[in-house]
Amino acid sequence: MKKNPALEILIWAMVAAPFLYLAAIYGQLPEEVPTHFDANGQPDDYSPKSNLLFILLMLSVPTNFLIMFLPSIDPKRNFDQFPGAFQRFRLVIALALAALGGMIIYASTHAGFNPLRALSVIMGGLFAGMGNYLGSVKPNYFVGIRTPWTLENETVWRKTHRAGARWFFIAGLATMLLGLVLPIELVFWAILVPMLGACLGTVWYSWHVFQQEKKAA
Repeated sequence: MKKNPALEILIWAMVAAPFLYLAAIYGQLPEEVPTHFDANGQPDDYSPKSNLLFILLMLSVPTNFLIMFLPSIDPKRNFDQFPGAFQRFRLVIALALAALGGMIIYASTHAGFNPLRALSVIMGGLFAGMGNYLGSVKPNYFVGIRTPWTLENETVWRKTHRAGARWFFIAGLATMLLGLVLPIELVFWAILVPMLGACLGTVWYSWHVFQQEKKAA
C-alpha cells in the first residue's frame, strides 16, 4: 500500500508525543499518581508513577502497530482501494490515543482536575473523525461496521457505511458539545449515550437494509 510520508511521520509523532510529555515532567510527579477514575471523574485508584510509562506503552504502541499491519492480513485485500483514507483513519486513532495519554499524565500532576470533560472531547473527536472516514471504507474483516449482514453483501456494506458515517459524525459532535455544557455528573452519559446510539443504530440499519435487499432479490 502506497503511503503518504508526511502523514506517516505525523502518525508516529503522535505516538511519541505522550512519552516526550511524560519524560519532560517525570521529575515533578508525586511517587503515587491517580491511574483510575470513577464515573464522576474522581480518582479511585493510585499507582506508582512508573506505571504511567506502562500505561502509555499499552495504550498506543500495540494499537498503532496492529492497525498498521491490518492490510497485510485481510483476506479481502481491499485496503489498497483506499490507502489515503486508511492512513487518515490511523492518524485519527493516533491523535485520540495521544490526547488520551496526555490527559492521563495531566491528571496526575493537577490535583482536582476532572478528566471527564476532556474525555468527552477526545472521544467525540474520535467518533467524528471515524465518521468522516467510514463512507470510503471498502469491505474488509477488520475496519468499519462489520456485522453478519454487511460482510455478507457489498450493497449492505456500502449503504450501512454511508449512513453510519453521518451518524458517527453527528454522535461525535453531540458528545463534544454535551460534554462541555452539561453538569459534570451527566458528562459520563453524554459520552455513553450518543456513541452507543450510533453503534446500535448502525447494527440495526445493516440488518434492515439486508432484509430489504433480500425482498428485492
